[in-house]
Amino acid sequence: MTAEPNYAFRQRLDEVHRPHRRDDNAVAAAGEVTIGDGWCIAIPQDASVYLAAVARDLQDYLFTSMGVSVLLVRHPMDETAAKVIRLTVQVGGAASLSVARSYRLQITATRITLCGFDDRGVGQGCYYLEDLMNLREGPFVAVGEQIRAPVFSPRMVHSGWGIDQFPDPHLNAIAHAGFDAVLLFVKGVNRTTTGFLDINDLIFRAASFGLDVYLYSYIISHRHPDDADAESFYESTYGELMRAHAGARGIIFVGESCEFPSHDAHTTQKLRAERTAQDSKPNPGWWPCVDYPQWLNLVKRVIRRYNPEADIVFWTYNWGWAPAADRLALIESLPEDISLQATFEMFENVERRGTPTRCVDYTISFAGPGQYFASEARAAHERGLPLYTMSNSGGRTWDFGIVPYEPVPLQWARRHEALLKAHRDWGLRGLMESHHMGWWPSIVSDLAKWAFWQPATSAEELLPKLACRDFGVAAAGHVLSAWQHWSEAILDYVPTNEDQYGPFRVGPAYPLLFSEDEIVFPSSADGF
Repeated sequence: MTAEPNYAFRQRLDEVHRPHRRDDNAVAAAGEVTIGDGWCIAIPQDASVYLAAVARDLQDYLFTSMGVSVLLVRHPMDETAAKVIRLTVQVGGAASLSVARSYRLQITATRITLCGFDDRGVGQGCYYLEDLMNLREGPFVAVGEQIRAPVFSPRMVHSGWGIDQFPDPHLNAIAHAGFDAVLLFVKGVNRTTTGFLDINDLIFRAASFGLDVYLYSYIISHRHPDDADAESFYESTYGELMRAHAGARGIIFVGESCEFPSHDAHTTQKLRAERTAQDSKPNPGWWPCVDYPQWLNLVKRVIRRYNPEADIVFWTYNWGWAPAADRLALIESLPEDISLQATFEMFENVERRGTPTRCVDYTISFAGPGQYFASEARAAHERGLPLYTMSNSGGRTWDFGIVPYEPVPLQWARRHEALLKAHRDWGLRGLMESHHMGWWPSIVSDLAKWAFWQPATSAEELLPKLACRDFGVAAAGHVLSAWQHWSEAILDYVPTNEDQYGPFRVGPAYPLLFSEDEIVFPSSADGF
């Protein structure tokens, strides 16, 4: 057996429209329309560049996956012309669509009309048509009408192609999966954790696929807001960053990555690099410091000079272990015009078959939410703060970070239901769906896409269809049984630091250890 060349997986990631999905023996059922010869895709005369690209993408899908060749035309056209997929954007006083990226789909025997709240809604509607035909394994869609709207926004993911690397096909796949934003680690203007990157080019290309870009800060804050030169320091860092990349949708702050020399007496009042063996208190990046609101107000003011609409996301990942009183006091004092993010399952104590364990970092062995998240979600909801969570719902956690996705779909469905309940109970609106290790299209991201739109489709309804689509009718029963067993087995997994920070992150090359000696792996000097 010949070994696969390094990075060959990227060729599979780049394949957005899988060839020859059509089952040649399949025929349209009663009440279904067949898209075939003589059909066309029609867009308005004044269609945007993005909308025209969406139409070409649908045209390519029909040709590549379904073996159907259709013409692409612009309005106005003969309204009596038969067999047309008409793509349009809501205008005027139509009130049926009120949510960004929502769309109305009307299907008759000779016409499919897809009307979006905005251009991106049209794009999501076209991807939905693709999903329907993929499940049917043919160019068949049912007659009827429906309005669909997303539950969560933003839905953010890191690159699965390579850290901070987003070629166009990967951006296209991310958009097809229902996400609406990508995450980019930044250390300065056009600088990421892997070196130079033309960030404005990424912002431009991402927008061409209906995606926003969030900057995840790795810029260390060397000044306290009380310092005399604090304003000029932050102008030279975050001011320069946002002036150069004003098209970014927002910026994410997490304690360990953007730490600052807090004056909070619970901490060392130092940066991590200044810590000594004599220090017993946590560094400011690991404690809910009372002066974080002061720091956020200063940084926010600098950033919004150049992007007044920037989404400032403050993530409490590093101190979910701290006493609730200190954490919630911080939330009570946060600025009103920022977004709060809390990790969904982290720090929870769980008992399984009499064995206690604790959720470290990110795991799907516990569906969530944890008490840390729930406490902060309630506090954010009471204050009216936009609430986000780190959910891993792209399909990967740090349980088995080296695998493309964790095939425990029923457990993922439980996570999805818990996220939707948090949306109903506490107004959860945004998701970070992967971290560091990226995202891979899979049954898990399929489940999330169908669950996170209204009207939702349950896992019980969708999983048999996915099994038939990907493995064939004859094998579907065996696949469903395997998924059931794996979804039960993951509940017995014990997430530990030793595993998550070692072999499950690095892979089988991780050395076998019988001590707590730290292993240092080679990496670039500019790495993370």
